Amino acid sequence: MGDESESDDDFKEEHPRLYPLLVILGCVAFIAPLLVYCFWIGEANLWVILGAFGAFIVGIGLFNIVGAILRQYLGHIVTLGCFLLGGVMIWVSLLLI
Repeated sequence: MGDESESDDDFKEEHPRLYPLLVILGCVAFIAPLLVYCFWIGEANLWVILGAFGAFIVGIGLFNIVGAILRQYLGHIVTLGCFLLGGVMIWVSLLLI
């Protein structure tokens, strides 16, 4: 396995137009679950904070999938763990709101 920054630079050189789009996609994948959760709930209490953290963790899992395209994938365990942990946190917060 090579250095992650080298794979990022290699991808950037191979795909100069696609790279900025993937960076934008990564940012959207990272923040979208949090925004959707916050707009969907629309109220403020302590359980919403738990769900917001869960949505943030799901965003980390989604960003990891985009990172796989850039050869910076952290692995299946991290991705599935983020989806499971984030999903449970969102589910608990929705039950307790």
